[in-house]
Amino acid sequence: MRRLALPLVPCLAALALCLARGDDRLRLSFEPIAALPFPLATGIEFFPDGSGEFLVVGRNGDLAHMKLSGDDVELLMQARIQGLYVERAGATGILSLSLDPDFQTNHFVFVAVTLARDRVAVLRYTLDDDVENTLASRVTILDVRAAGAPRWHNIMAMGFDESKLMWVMVGDKGMFDPARDPQSVLGSMIRIEPSRDEGRGGYSVPDGARYFTDGHPGVFAIGIRSPWRGVYHEGRWFFGDVGDRVEEINVIDAPGRNFGWPDVEGPCSLDPEWTGDCTAFSDPWEWYDRSNSHRFVTDDARAVPTTSRSVYVGWVYQPNELDRYAGRFDGVVTFGDTYLGFVRGKRIGGKDPSWHVGHLEWASAWAQGHDGYVYVTTLGQWPPPRDGAADPSKLHRAVLD
Repeated sequence: MRRLALPLVPCLAALALCLARGDDRLRLSFEPIAALPFPLATGIEFFPDGSGEFLVVGRNGDLAHMKLSGDDVELLMQARIQGLYVERAGATGILSLSLDPDFQTNHFVFVAVTLARDRVAVLRYTLDDDVENTLASRVTILDVRAAGAPRWHNIMAMGFDESKLMWVMVGDKGMFDPARDPQSVLGSMIRIEPSRDEGRGGYSVPDGARYFTDGHPGVFAIGIRSPWRGVYHEGRWFFGDVGDRVEEINVIDAPGRNFGWPDVEGPCSLDPEWTGDCTAFSDPWEWYDRSNSHRFVTDDARAVPTTSRSVYVGWVYQPNELDRYAGRFDGVVTFGDTYLGFVRGKRIGGKDPSWHVGHLEWASAWAQGHDGYVYVTTLGQWPPPRDGAADPSKLHRAVLD
């Protein structure tokens, strides 16, 4: 076994500081816990058994089984998934990770990947202590081909709801028009029942339900461009949609939602390029443009000025007896920008505006650990150097600031 650890910076009297401010809003700092065994981490999931074990995946095809104990992180197994399409500075390769709801008994692991410039897929593996057995268990759950598509806007987020259905957010693959079409899975969120038969892939759609008249039976929402990270929480999906001019945080709270791409960006009534009817579109929950004078940027003294933007949704805390956030994380959605580094929070049920929570550059995936803390991976270095020697990703612990 190999230990990969960095010294933990102690969080001194975080709760007392919050109380002294008279401010009950969530404020976080992100403490580096460990260097991960590869760069460009894009997904992390903790095992549901409370053991501290977790999986982390990297864009280049890396998969590692690790264990967190206090401030130590131990590497238990590492593998490299082959046959992926990866470009040096592209959102390609492995882009998302999820564990089956019955992972403790079936050990099923799902990864979203690009197999070619115009082909994206969800693969399933059965995790085993033996690397070769794990890799040999591969089956294909979802295979989407888009002839002539560019390399970007792939499957960027996925997970499961309480009914054990898989939700998958598929980008428009740079094709634009399919995002309008409920018959296409491109530019949509789909809900499917993945195969759970050993050695067999594919999926089904429960009850043959159609959320859009004459649409693909699995398509639940449309009008999505490039869904970089999303979470499911109590009947709603919160996700960031990377835009052309506007970054959106959207909420899917019912089937049949259309978020407007490629016709509108941001609130429909404010889009200067749209003069048609807005009634068919669902406006974003939050949004921001590419100005470095936007309050989301100016609220963060450490924000990195840049014209690049990549919005994401981070986490919705699952309350537990080990709550490390004194209730301040309950009912709060975190979101941020991968390039700028700001992290913000917004209450799910309230009308209050979002607020500045903290700063973390190159955040790539969020997960809640067995110890009641939320953990975040970072890419390490973007874009990666041409010689391939990118800095390793790091695992950060979110603590009250």
